[in-house]
Order: sequence, then C-alpha cells, then structure tokens
Amino acid sequence: MRRLGYVAAIALGIVLIFWKITLSRQFTWMNGDDTVQQVLPWLQMQAREWRHGQFPLLDPYVWCGQSLIGQTQPGAMFPLNWLLFLSPMTHGRLQVPILNAYFVLIHVLGAWAMFALLRMLRVGRPAAAVAAVVFGGGGYMATVDWPQMLNGAIFLPVVLLFWIRYLRAPGKLVYAATAGVAAGAAVLAGHHSAPVIILATVAGLTLYSLVARRSVWVAGGLAVFGLFFFLVGAAQSLPAMEYWRVSYRFVNAKEPVTFDQQIPFAVHRHYSLDAASLPGLVINGFHRDAALNPFLGAGVMALAVMGFLTFRRTRTARIFLFLAVYSLFLAFGENSILHGLFYARFPMFDKLRNPSMLVLGVHISLIVLAAFGLEAMRKGRDLRRPALWLVRIGGVAFVGLAALYVLDPAKAATQQGAGQFALFSIALGSVVLAPVAPMTRMILAALLMVVETGSNSTKGYPDREMGFANFDLLSRHDDVAAFLPKGELYRITIDESVGLKNFGDWYGMRQVNGFMGMSINMFREQWRPELPALLGARFHLGEKPRLPDQVKRFTGRSGVSVWESAEYAPLAWTAHGFERIGEGELAERYQRGWPAVREPLFALTGEARPAVCDAPDRLRLSDIRGHYGRIEATMACDGLVVFSSAMLPGWEASVDGQPRPILEAYGKLMAVSVPAGEHTVEFRYAPRSITIGCVLTLVGLIGAGVWWWISGRPGSVFRDPRRRAAT
Repeated sequence: MRRLGYVAAIALGIVLIFWKITLSRQFTWMNGDDTVQQVLPWLQMQAREWRHGQFPLLDPYVWCGQSLIGQTQPGAMFPLNWLLFLSPMTHGRLQVPILNAYFVLIHVLGAWAMFALLRMLRVGRPAAAVAAVVFGGGGYMATVDWPQMLNGAIFLPVVLLFWIRYLRAPGKLVYAATAGVAAGAAVLAGHHSAPVIILATVAGLTLYSLVARRSVWVAGGLAVFGLFFFLVGAAQSLPAMEYWRVSYRFVNAKEPVTFDQQIPFAVHRHYSLDAASLPGLVINGFHRDAALNPFLGAGVMALAVMGFLTFRRTRTARIFLFLAVYSLFLAFGENSILHGLFYARFPMFDKLRNPSMLVLGVHISLIVLAAFGLEAMRKGRDLRRPALWLVRIGGVAFVGLAALYVLDPAKAATQQGAGQFALFSIALGSVVLAPVAPMTRMILAALLMVVETGSNSTKGYPDREMGFANFDLLSRHDDVAAFLPKGELYRITIDESVGLKNFGDWYGMRQVNGFMGMSINMFREQWRPELPALLGARFHLGEKPRLPDQVKRFTGRSGVSVWESAEYAPLAWTAHGFERIGEGELAERYQRGWPAVREPLFALTGEARPAVCDAPDRLRLSDIRGHYGRIEATMACDGLVVFSSAMLPGWEASVDGQPRPILEAYGKLMAVSVPAGEHTVEFRYAPRSITIGCVLTLVGLIGAGVWWWISGRPGSVFRDPRRRAAT
C-alpha cells in the first residue's frame, strides 16, 4: 500500500503541474503548428477508422493514399494510442478533455518510469517520487509537445534501469534483453527521435563501462540488446523502412531527402545547441531560438551539484555525471566533434535532424543527481559550502537585475527567467542553511524544486483570451466540409489560404495534396496545375480558384470558397492503349490534362498489350476503403483497369481471385491487365512487412517474458537487493 501511495502521489503531482489542462478549460496544449496540421488529424483519422472496424494501415485522405504505418509518426502500432482511438467521441470527433487526459497520461507514465529507475538506484521513496514528478512535468517532457516524441522518451528511464543493471552484473543477459524490449517499445511509439537518443545513450554507457571496468561481457549484452530491440520494434520499423525507400522526407533543407540520403549537416547545424545556450539550463528562455529549450531549473541543477559532491565516490554518481556531459556534447551539434563522429558513422544518427533533443539525456542524468542531493539532505550531510555559493550566485543575479532595472527598466521587465533564477537560488540556498531537521530541509527543498518546475512547464500554453490561432483551424471550416457532397467518389485540393493543410484527414475526405512525407511517384511534377484532375480532384478549397474554368459553389464563414471543376478523373477507369516512356517525358504528358492524358496509358516500367475496340467498357467501383478497392468490370475487349490510388510497395491486385502484376499507371497510380468479359478486380494493401513485423514483435515480447520467468524473475523491478544503495 505504501508503494501505491507514492505511485498515486506522483500521478497527482503531474496532474497539478498541468493544472491548466486538467483543472481548467481556459488553456490548451494543442495549439502548435505541427500539432494541428499533422498530429491531431492523424489521431482523428485513426480513431474514425477504428470506429469503422478497420485497423488503418493506409491513409487514403492525403496524396492519393500514403502508408500510414510507414509514416511512423502517426503511432499506429502504439498501444496507448489504441486506448485513445477507442475512447468516446462527440459528433464523430475526439473529445478535448480526453485528448488532454491522454497528453497528461504520457507524462505520468514517464514519471513512473523515472521512479522505477531511481528506486533501482536505491534512492529513498520520498526523494525518488519528487524527482519523478520533476522528470514527468519538467525539462524535455515539458518543452516537447509532440505526443509521438514523448511516447518514445518515456522508455529511456526503463532502458537505463535494465541496462545499468546489466552493466553491474554482465552475466545476467536477461537484463540486456529487457532493456532491448523497452528500446523496441520506443520504436512502436512512432517518432524516430527517441530510439536514436536511446541507442546513443546505451552506446555512451557501454563505452564508459568498457573504460571503467574493461568488461569483456558487454559485447554479448549488446548483441542481446540489439536482437530484442529489433524484434520488439519490428512491427513499426519494417513497414517504415519499406515505405521510406520509396518516399521523400522534408527536413527543412533545400530539397527533400530519401532514406538512403544523409540529412544535410546544415539542418543539424541549425538545430544545434551551443555553449551560449548553457545558461538556458537554469534560466528559462536563455537559448537559441532554433534549438530545443534546454531549461531544467536552478533547483534541479543546484541539487544535482550537491548530490554529486556528496556521492562523488560512488560509481553511480560518476556514471550519471558522465552521461550528462556526454549527452550535452552530442546536443551541441556542429559545435562538438563527438556529434560529428556520430553523424558520420553512427547508424541512423543523421535522421535525428534536431541534435538539441539529445538534451533529454542531460535532463534525466541531472534529475538523478538531484535525487541524490535530496537524499543527502535527508541524511543530514553537510551542504553548507555549496549552499553558500548558491546564495552568492543568486544574490549576484538579483543585484544585476536591480542594476538593469535602473539603467533600462523596459529591458529588465523582460528578464523573467533571470528573476526566477535569482529567486529560487536564494530560496534553496537559504533552506539548506536554515537550522531545521534534515527531513524538514529535504521537504522544503523538494517543494521549491517542484514549484519551479510547475511555474515553467505550462507557461507557453495560450488561454482563450489570447486566442488559439492554430487550434481554431480545426473548427473554422466545418461549414465548408458540411457542404461538400457525401457518398460520392472524388478528391479535393487545398489552398494555403485554408490553413488546415491536412483537411482530408481531419474531415475524412480524399485529398490530392497534404502536409506529410510523400511517395516519390506522387512528388513527380506535383506542382503542375493540370495534374490534380488526373488524380480525381473535383473541388478546390481556397479564396481563389486553382484553374480559370472552376465555378464557385459555396463560400464559408472563414472566407474560403468551394470551386468545382467540370472535368476530373473518376477513381477507376479503363484504358486500351499502353506506352512506355522515360521520366523526362512525364511533364509533357501531364500538360495535356484530363481527359486527353487518359489514352494511351503510360508507365515508366512494365509492359501491357491491351486491345483496341469500339464498344464501351462498364465499370462499377463496388467497394472502396482505405486499404481496399473492388471493381466490377465488364470489358468489351482486353484492356487495362486503373485504380486511382498511389502505387506503393505492399499493394496486391487480383482478377477473379487470381494474382496479377500491377503497373504504375501514369507514373503514379495503379493498373492491371484485364481480359474481355465480366470480371471482379480487387486491389488490396497488405504489405508482408507488416505481417512479418507483427510476428517478430510478438516473438520478442513473448521470448523476453519467458526468459524473465525462467530466470526466476531476478530481483525487484525497482531495485537490486543484492547491492548496497547507490547513495
């Protein structure tokens, strides 16, 4: 019961830190550009498909159908997201209170993971609980508002828990396997940043262990870790790698990149921290605008220093000091040769285009050391010398602010971060110097640390009076969406004036364009105004028409109008001519526009020999879902049936149940050869990579569970009773 009490207290602490979205309806975390344009439409689209009894493997609503699971970031394979998709909806949409609860739950899970790590390190429950709340509600977890990144980050404490246990007892390979399982679970979360950070962290700890202990067992542990990392993450990583090989990723560079191309170093340079950003660890806002905010707090930093000075002779304190410095040098990006070596040689490291995200390793290390500092207070250790320095530093900061106020009052008023630093430094130093009982001192210091964390974690959340510039986009065009015909098969194009780039995902409407990675074939000549008609674009949404012959049908309250085209391709048709062309000829073909581009059907690869006949064909698209299309075709003679969905690996076609090869029609879509007569043509998106990946994930989870069971469940999850306390 006592353990459950601390677990509940940690959850309560996170709820209170995020009071703006848990106890009030005036604020929102869902106002970021990417959150509104990508994350929420992805979640909404998946929840809608789950409601229809379908597991969404493909997103049919953007760029003529793109792999949803291959995008990775939608988090289609993450169990926590499944709970969200099954939650009650209002008017067909995810409820804001449930989205808030989902967001806060991520932070609670991260705090619980941190508590488990600290208990394994034999930190007392009170100090461990406070440090856990600070991790779950502050630092990286407070700065980042992309759920898919946070979902992966919460597994880093678990990986550290079991990897450190393995390094302490290299013969226990089950610990390495469990660390690999946790790292693989971070892959399932969706975003690639957390797995890269985890792998870099494991590499650093392993290097430290080899230098400090010269253990020959580490190689075996790395092999086991890597095996279970691959197995558990396979359900997400295999489909992703299949899709990445045929798609572009937009990385804020001049040109998009493919999977086999390194992200340009200029991108890493732009998102690097530097030495000038170091004060940002304790002064909120003191960092480069292009990089992740590294703020953690003066209280955490001061307690971390006290913790290390007190327990500097212990191996654990030295490990986490090393990890903090190591992660910081990686986060420095172009300002660090260590980052350069990783960028050049460490697998997948270049895909982490924002090196400043590696500050996660800095934060988790400093919070561990801060927990040691709280333990030092509880045990009555002499901390007067660092406390005096803390008061002096805070006093200097206060005097500097006072002088700035005299010289430039307007500028002084903007230095809130520096003022907080001075306040909490002096307050914490005074608490340490106060003649009170050790437990009282620890409680007061813990309160200061939590208050400082809570005062900064949600500072950037806008309130209703300020306006939700991005979040309001999700309801601004409801009248436009209501006007568009339902039950008919067509696509739309979205102008920038609409604002909501993934309009199709949010409202469940097929869209030609979108805001996401896209397959290379859809990127070809995608800017040509004649192309959307070939892709079935009946309506254009924008303040102005996309083509001169489009007719205005409706204007919404937002000023966005619906423009209809007279000519546009259906989502299935036939062709009786075929021509193989080179990629350089695509531009000229697309310029012909629909319907002139229909015949002959052209492709960059493959062969077909359709017959030319005078009688018309008859087609009926009898079933169309995200991952499936069925066409009832009556062919007057041998011909080609086109299905208007982007050609991707994983699509299979059959005619009357017999498999048929797929042609990449018009350099983008899918077509199969169909003989004369009545036939049923089916297209099904069923990548083997998903099936194989899910099997491997189950093998990894079951294998690790069986191994743990036959090993006699070695030790407690929270601590290793065979070793003395780290502090």
